Amino acid sequence: MDDAPGLTRAELARLDRLACEEYGLPGAVLMENAGRGAAEEVLALSADRARRVAVIAGPGNNGGDACVLARHLANAGVEIEVFAANPLEELSGDAAIMRRAVERMGIPVHDVSSEAGLARARPALERATVVVDGLLGTGFRGEVRPKIARLIEAVNACRRERGAAIVALDLPSGLDADRGVPLGVAIEAELTVAFAAPKIGTILYPGARHTGELVVVDIGIPEEAIASFAGTGNPFLAGGLEAGERVVDVGCGAGLDTLIAAQRVGSGGRVIGVDMTPAMLDRARAAAVSAGADHVELRQGYVEDLPVPTGWADLVISN
Repeated sequence: MDDAPGLTRAELARLDRLACEEYGLPGAVLMENAGRGAAEEVLALSADRARRVAVIAGPGNNGGDACVLARHLANAGVEIEVFAANPLEELSGDAAIMRRAVERMGIPVHDVSSEAGLARARPALERATVVVDGLLGTGFRGEVRPKIARLIEAVNACRRERGAAIVALDLPSGLDADRGVPLGVAIEAELTVAFAAPKIGTILYPGARHTGELVVVDIGIPEEAIASFAGTGNPFLAGGLEAGERVVDVGCGAGLDTLIAAQRVGSGGRVIGVDMTPAMLDRARAAAVSAGADHVELRQGYVEDLPVPTGWADLVISN
């Protein structure tokens, strides 16, 4: 399912309702499938890298997915510890069920809901060779609060300072699921395991830089159901652009982000500059060529002429 279309937050909400109402798949089943699939991706890392895993669990469904993953990794013999952003009594629904199962299994759970709690748990976190991000899900909006920001920064430090592999569940925490922009601070993942389909924010730049390698795991929703939602809430696809195109929110850094995008696209891409000056297009062209995209078409356009809403993106790149 790695070629599944990127979906928006609104499309995902409708897909969840369809899974429940049309196919009779309760949320707990989808959560179990998601966590088990993500655990298999972690186990697919080298044995040396996956020997000690820290799981960061938030209060919502993403945290429930993380707890399922922790349970399956523990059953596989991996040394596992959970770092909980909220105490059990603050959880509800499927997330509470999955956390309770982790605690009843005797898996160590560290309370990192406070700055003091994080300080006490930091040595255990820093021993991890893999850190799994299950803090924030696709429904998160607004600025990342200081408590969560501290956890995100601690996780990112594990990768930058100690070389731990960071695996994000569904999308990196702190990343806007639709726009692909950090909401203050965001996880810098090496691998993101998307459930059912990629989230559009992990395909857009700069979100793709936070996403790292992107893999999709099957959680039991029929593929035809997923395909039926592709583009229904995406202004690019609804406007006639093709699925699989890479959208780059370059702002004032056109050259750098275009270079990164061109590396992903490879040769034979198309770059559309929206409300860009000729100088910006020249920088974009030079960056794309230097990245090896040897057959790139560039043209200047304006919002009124292209199916791209104002402020959404400056470049569109496709295979």
